[in-house]
Amino acid sequence: MGFFSLLSGDFEQYHQKLQTAHVLLLGAGAIGTHVLWNLAAMGVGKVTVIDFDVIEESNLNRQLMYHPGDIGESKVEVLCERIKQFNPSMELYPIRLKVESPADIERYIDSKSLVIKAIDTPEEATEWANGVCVKHKIPLINGGFLDHIGVVGPIYLPNESLCAACLGFGNARRIYGTGPTFGPLTMMVASTVSMFSFKILVGQTAELRNKLHLFNTKTSQWDILPLRAAERCPVCGHNPHENVVEAPAVNKQRIWGYRGSMAGIFILASLLRYFTGDVYVGMLALLMLLISFLFIDSWFEDQPAELRKEIFIVSSIYCGISLITNLVININAFFTASGRGFDFVFAIIQNFSLTVLEISVAISILFFLSNAVVFVIKYITRKGDMWLS
Repeated sequence: MGFFSLLSGDFEQYHQKLQTAHVLLLGAGAIGTHVLWNLAAMGVGKVTVIDFDVIEESNLNRQLMYHPGDIGESKVEVLCERIKQFNPSMELYPIRLKVESPADIERYIDSKSLVIKAIDTPEEATEWANGVCVKHKIPLINGGFLDHIGVVGPIYLPNESLCAACLGFGNARRIYGTGPTFGPLTMMVASTVSMFSFKILVGQTAELRNKLHLFNTKTSQWDILPLRAAERCPVCGHNPHENVVEAPAVNKQRIWGYRGSMAGIFILASLLRYFTGDVYVGMLALLMLLISFLFIDSWFEDQPAELRKEIFIVSSIYCGISLITNLVININAFFTASGRGFDFVFAIIQNFSLTVLEISVAISILFFLSNAVVFVIKYITRKGDMWLS
């Protein structure tokens, strides 16, 4: 309850949504065991768990809730028994079953709030789960590994996002293929799957649409890849050429308002500098420019090219106004000077040429600096999100 109150004033609604949720968990292995513990800890009301396997000694280094004395026992039976001890109010339905067709999943799909696919075999499991969830319009979240990389996604949100078939099942099979896993990497993936499951169950899905989340063990960094379909999907019907699930265009009036506001600030700063001679006024305008990137970054979600374009345009406006102000100040100094003769004319031409050159160099430097600031902001934000999750 305490954590929910940090997210919403009406935290009781979160508690109610979780209590009435019924999740279908495919897999009681490395990811599945950790995810089920998290679902129990956050207060999910019902979970149906499907797995056919038995506990082996090799499972114990990364699969939660299993002990050496459990070797040879059914995973789903032992897991559900241990979770029931942890959260007696949770309704658990262990199903010992090997998923061999879409029908095996569809048999248990009714009245489910979410499907979590945490199995790596058979290869067609992603295809089957995706098809069933699209048919019944039930959210689906996938978790798995690709060598030393943990993968969360793609996430299917009915009427909101692409499905796994939009990306091609060949790619999905490569991502979720079998291979060695590592305890800490398993926990990273399972924790993220659990956090995203929470967001789906309480209806906070906007940030999850059309993204693939990758955790690189070598760099200890999460990368987020935007997902786009190349052609019409035969499963969910998404057609990229009809812009059904494209990111919304940024309001042009808002953009022009932003440019005009920043230009006004730059002009005002230049006038103050001209009349007061205080060079720090220009630095204040530069600081305001960099701070403004905190706000416009959210306007261009999943549109990095448009964000870079806007940074370039506003940086150019700043550099142009600032350097023209320098030119005017220098020309004024020449006009007030005496005894210059022809040197006066050549000096003006020289100053004008240098100003043009300075504008070009300054735009390039400021564009690079602005992009660096945006990158740092996103990195800090991403680390903050990881810390909170």
